[in-house]
Amino acid sequence: MACDSPPAWFGAFGICFSHGGYPVLRGTDLALPRGEKHALVGMHNSGKSTLCRILAGLLQPSAGRIVAAGGDYTSLSAPKARELGVALVRGAPLVFGRLTVMENLVAGRGSWWLGLSPRRRYERAIGDWLSSRGIELPLDAIMGDLPREHWIVVDLLSNLYRRPQLLILDEVMEELSPSWRRLVAPLIDDMVAGGMSALWVTQRIDDALSFADRITVMRRGKSILTGRTGNLERLSLLRLCYDQLDGLDGDFADRETFQQLMRYTRAMLNDLPSAVAVLDNDMRTRFVNVRGRRLLRNSGGEGDMLFSGDVNAHLLRFVRESGDSGGELLGAPLGRDSDGVLVDVRVQPIRENGVKVGVMVVLDDVSLRESLRRQVALSDKLASIGLLAAGVAHEVNNPLEVIGNYLNYLDGEPLGPGGRKALAKMEVEVGHIQQIVRNLVAYSSRKSSGPGVDPAGLARELAGLLRVHMQPRGISFACEEPDGALALAIDPGELRQVFLNLMRNSLDALSDNGSIVFRVARDREAGMARVTITDTGGGIRLDNPNDIFLPFVTTKKDQGRHQGLGLYIVYGIVAGRSGDIVAENLPGGRGCRFTVRLPTAEGVGDLAAPPSQPAAVRGSGAGDAPPAPH
Repeated sequence: MACDSPPAWFGAFGICFSHGGYPVLRGTDLALPRGEKHALVGMHNSGKSTLCRILAGLLQPSAGRIVAAGGDYTSLSAPKARELGVALVRGAPLVFGRLTVMENLVAGRGSWWLGLSPRRRYERAIGDWLSSRGIELPLDAIMGDLPREHWIVVDLLSNLYRRPQLLILDEVMEELSPSWRRLVAPLIDDMVAGGMSALWVTQRIDDALSFADRITVMRRGKSILTGRTGNLERLSLLRLCYDQLDGLDGDFADRETFQQLMRYTRAMLNDLPSAVAVLDNDMRTRFVNVRGRRLLRNSGGEGDMLFSGDVNAHLLRFVRESGDSGGELLGAPLGRDSDGVLVDVRVQPIRENGVKVGVMVVLDDVSLRESLRRQVALSDKLASIGLLAAGVAHEVNNPLEVIGNYLNYLDGEPLGPGGRKALAKMEVEVGHIQQIVRNLVAYSSRKSSGPGVDPAGLARELAGLLRVHMQPRGISFACEEPDGALALAIDPGELRQVFLNLMRNSLDALSDNGSIVFRVARDREAGMARVTITDTGGGIRLDNPNDIFLPFVTTKKDQGRHQGLGLYIVYGIVAGRSGDIVAENLPGGRGCRFTVRLPTAEGVGDLAAPPSQPAAVRGSGAGDAPPAPH
């Protein structure tokens, strides 16, 4: 063992110990000078706790010698270890659950229970000692009623009050909250300054580096290195504790174990569902796992910038700004050549001996989650509005009926030219209000489904009706349908209203020589069909395209003529038939696509399809009134 320790005040040298025939300690050495904080680190089952129990007299070694308070011993008993000033605090704290906190602190102070005077004297002394150090405990509380953290604190304070010569903390500080660690750490420091030796047993390299003056590394029952904290680096300690390819033992089986561990770690990283990338300080990518390469295939690669191109400048800027302290960015767009992707980005700096050497970036594709969240939010909005629709129609119809009666009365009265003109305008405006009410009633009503409708045949029929508006502008219409009959379980009139609104909406969004493509397909989900209407217009000019389904939401220029209820009615019809509808803009401003999913009518025979039209029709148009653009 490499060792630069001064003479030991406490220690163990050449210690061997076996359990059930298995060698737990194999010639272990540990030197603890007076007035020094020492850390004993190593992975699980390296023998750290066994060595501590030997120093505390709870186990007897089969070979070796023990140094305690400067004296040499072949072994120690528990009473002898306590007499020499050894205090062991373990993860199983030594407390009495039925006693109070104060009684636990006083316990073991001689025959204090034989009289009240010694007990009260100890209680006053311990209370003053705690108060002087800013430690507050519920001294009258029953120990068993307190959380486990208080048990460890009471056991630790009870041992510290005895002023031991050697304090052993066997993986207990990790269980204390930061506030308690800040309170007890100065106590330990004061006693170490007074000559006490402190041994902190831990698996955490960072804790050892922050606590100890000196560190001893154990592995498989041996102490392999002791050195001053300032002379050891975190990466070296990690390698010594956990890397089995350091050559210290020359054990080929250990090398094979290490190789298996590395293969397992590499496979685990590559198979993670999250994209993981490691960048150096210059933001060059040094490692990307399989998921990351798939997600970032058009956004950079290994040895290149992780987020390339102007579309990802915001992500690269976030990684740079968060590289020192870490950060999280939720729902950020990731620029790619395909459809837009939203990602949650988490940045964590990688440090070596306190110096940042790189950055780890974790990305999760949340596009589907965000899409579902928006659809749920939209459904909630529309469900609430639908509950109001019938009530609004009833309340508005009553005053409309009164106004209509008065208008009819005035129509029979002698009026001048100005009065007749004003009366005509009022009748037109009342007609607009009545149309709005009829739309709301149509949304709130739920008709029974028809026997089944052929969606492709209906689309071709409507395209023929709209042809007179499409032909002068050079707009083409194409219809694609699956092999075999496909019928939708919906009232024909309702489906006609859905398709007509969507096709008119696409028509008015198109410039000359545009196109509309109508596709019908069987959905992967049993009993469902998918209908898409895609146009090459300018898209929906809203931050969230699905807001177009909200009532009175429109991007039309002549909003006085169009109330923004057409697509609201479409959404209500589709949702009322256990379907769903989604609006999305195509990447690169190449147009818009509406996707409608509706149940199929299973077991329907030959359909009385509407008169068929050619699969591609040039020059069809809207009905009475031209629709508004998206």
